[in-house]
Amino acid sequence: MKFNSAKKLAAYGVGVAVAVLVLSMSLPINQSLAALTPKPVFEPKPEYRSVLKTDQVVALQFGTLLRQHKPTVHNVDEGVYLIHGYGQGSAVVVEGETGLAVFDVGDSYEIGKAMLAAIREYTDKPIKAVIYSHFHFDHIFGGKAWIEAADDDVQIIAHESIVRYLNERVSALAPRTDWGLSMQFGMHLDESCEVGEGPLCSGVHGIQFPRVGSTKGHKRHVIYPNRTFRDRLKLDNIGLDIELIHVPSETPDNIIMWIPERKAIATGDALTPTLPPIFTARGQRVRDPEAWIKAVNLMRSLNPEHVIPSHGPAYSGEMASQILENYHDALAFMYHQTVRLINQGKGPEEIASELKLPSHLVNYPYLGQWYNDLQTNVRGIYSYLVGHYNDVAEMPLLNPKTEDANMIALAGGPEAYLERLQQAYDRGDYVWVARAASHLIRLEPENQAVKNLKASALRVLAAKTRAGSHRHFYLQHAAALEGLIEIPVAARFTREDVSTVPVAALVNQLPFRLNMDKAKGKRQHFTIAISDSDQMFDVELRNGVAEVATIQTTSAADITMDSETFRLFYIGEVALQQGFTDKKIAGDKAKAAAFFDVFDWPSS
Repeated sequence: MKFNSAKKLAAYGVGVAVAVLVLSMSLPINQSLAALTPKPVFEPKPEYRSVLKTDQVVALQFGTLLRQHKPTVHNVDEGVYLIHGYGQGSAVVVEGETGLAVFDVGDSYEIGKAMLAAIREYTDKPIKAVIYSHFHFDHIFGGKAWIEAADDDVQIIAHESIVRYLNERVSALAPRTDWGLSMQFGMHLDESCEVGEGPLCSGVHGIQFPRVGSTKGHKRHVIYPNRTFRDRLKLDNIGLDIELIHVPSETPDNIIMWIPERKAIATGDALTPTLPPIFTARGQRVRDPEAWIKAVNLMRSLNPEHVIPSHGPAYSGEMASQILENYHDALAFMYHQTVRLINQGKGPEEIASELKLPSHLVNYPYLGQWYNDLQTNVRGIYSYLVGHYNDVAEMPLLNPKTEDANMIALAGGPEAYLERLQQAYDRGDYVWVARAASHLIRLEPENQAVKNLKASALRVLAAKTRAGSHRHFYLQHAAALEGLIEIPVAARFTREDVSTVPVAALVNQLPFRLNMDKAKGKRQHFTIAISDSDQMFDVELRNGVAEVATIQTTSAADITMDSETFRLFYIGEVALQQGFTDKKIAGDKAKAAAFFDVFDWPSS
């Protein structure tokens, strides 16, 4: 049977919404897929028993996090409110004598409206400032709800680099990034997984669904800031002094909000109630661990009485200093010890297998490995610092097909290889089975027996891991191997995704789509004019390379269209020939067809 996969998660760079990713199970189940989800009888294997069912300490920590996630307005201190539990991201509202500043705005327009209604039970003062801690969707997509209710001169504030990252929502790499997001958050699973039922989840518990209480079906709006800064910015327009400070950490643009009179810090994602995610399962940029340590130390130097993350609860009194110290120590341990072992000549797998967090950090409830794990972070740090190999034999290229054929031959052929895999599975070498099975799958892609064995190994790994992101990857890949679901290679953009992205940002991504085989031997210039913005671009092809330049609009263009048409053309919703037929595109039809033919375009 086939199961329809849920739509990809709608945004580039989902924030480390850890508290909610592990907490969202406490919200009502979304029933939108109920009609598509048969409930066949399914008996999971004994080895699929979840760690949440077999480890009482883990289950207790998980339960603690679940209880914290309820729609709540928490009055942290006089005029300082944390609004959390409405979606994946929280909002922090600061009330001064004359108005309000809002730090982070929720996941969507609907969630932003709900948060706004909640804070209006406490204050009716005008909104003077809306502040984005960083570019992740769960911190910015609710902005319109707050801004339309704000004063006409409301300041929308962020770090100066945020525009770059907002534009990357539909960057050249975004199809792969959004694919990673859909896998990381289990968007191809179904609701029966929430209780470990059905063939997709094989009795594995601890599934976390962003669909539950998330932005599925909600409006997504990105309103760009009208005020940015580089290092620090002091605000005095609400009748209470606030200082915004740039602290690169989980993202390069992350800022914190310091309220001196309340000795309170709103951290954005510079601090989250889990092990710091230096590297994520979805495969985004590795975060700079040294910069992150500096960010935490800066917060510690302020001696706050309140630490207010954008996910999870606020921490006050002794807990405020304790969580900052432990967060620092977790970052420092992972970074320093990885470097120490690199200097001993050890490789990423060896280091990741050897390192264990100190006991006081392992047992600290707000450093749980719920989002990702220590091993993922260590391998990310290794790659960030020294690259992809350790053994010199890994330096020259080895074609995977050669490796596959040789591995199978060493075992005596496909049948003997599969038998060895089954023996390894029976003795509990699940990671090795999952990896080694890939050799035979690539060599014999129709061999369902080896696919099923790899799927079974992945299901065991899903049951044993604490990290929700990893669990989702394992289960979805297992279901795809078994033929239960189909997972697209890359996500596609929607009209909403590109609606506010500058056309120049999209044109400048064309070189990433150039098909080197089709462009071989071609040298030409092609000009694109955007009729409603007086922009013109020259794209030069040079034998497999494309270069984009912005030029003066004085010369005639090879092709002309307005901004909306180009955006839809870019995502594949307006075909070139149809655009000419509908007179939305003008110019040299034959030259345009030949030029754009050398680029890859989204398939329907």
